[in-house]
Amino acid sequence: MLTIESIDHCVLSPKQQARHNQCDDHLFIPIVDIVSIQAMASSGMLYIDGAQWREFRPTYQRNNKKGGHKNLRCFPNCCRGVHATMGFCGSPVTVHFQWMGVPPPRIQVLAHFSPLLVSGAPLWRTFDYGLPDPQDPSWYFGDCISVDADRMELTMSLNTVLKGWHYGWVSNRHTSETLHVLCIYAVVEAQDGVIDCLHQIHTPPFRIFSRRRAKTIKSLHAHPERHPKLRRLLERTDSGASSSCSSACSQFDKIKLEATADNGEDKGADVVSLVDLLMQVEDDDGDDGYN
Repeated sequence: MLTIESIDHCVLSPKQQARHNQCDDHLFIPIVDIVSIQAMASSGMLYIDGAQWREFRPTYQRNNKKGGHKNLRCFPNCCRGVHATMGFCGSPVTVHFQWMGVPPPRIQVLAHFSPLLVSGAPLWRTFDYGLPDPQDPSWYFGDCISVDADRMELTMSLNTVLKGWHYGWVSNRHTSETLHVLCIYAVVEAQDGVIDCLHQIHTPPFRIFSRRRAKTIKSLHAHPERHPKLRRLLERTDSGASSSCSSACSQFDKIKLEATADNGEDKGADVVSLVDLLMQVEDDDGDDGYN
């Protein structure tokens, strides 16, 4: 009988985990969905190796493209570790499927982005009506890049052709703290068309911010007085404003100093901090337009 010792991510492969726990009946399962344990035990399991896992970042910028496309920048990391200022910047996501016993036929790996619910779980999809349309931009179908028969392992690449990581989730100023993940599935299609999900996992959670906000914050690094909210805040502070205004200005100066001190490093966290600060500043004129 399977029991779960830990559901935290483990950089060990399933084979290494099995050898590590050969003295007991427990199986260490990385980021496993509870309902897929039985299927996994008889078929196999997905996992993300440690090198790929460490490439994921806590925040990503999302650009709005023509036609309603919203693409994540630098997901899961920049192109071969080097940031591209123009055009696409990002890389494929590599996952592994290791089967147990007889290899399942026609394994397919596919993925989509999802926000995390209040419970901490993503919106897992079911395949009661078959596989999603390959032309659906919200789904990513894996390409097989290697098969290791000795290790009984299949390595798949998601978004190999680097067409952009589209994520059409609709956001607003009240959802900036929402966490998101990339949900990944290993499925097989039977002759009768029934889709069986063998295992499902997800990436580390992350937050997203818009390109418009990023451009605004970049400008504010040099000229905070140009932003209507901060200009009024600075004016109120200069004329003897409340301690809360003074505190906000001091916080802005501190974040700005830390952001400009980093020479070319990822400023995703700084952008989020500055945006959060702007959201806290009172504005009698309503929305600031930076959603």
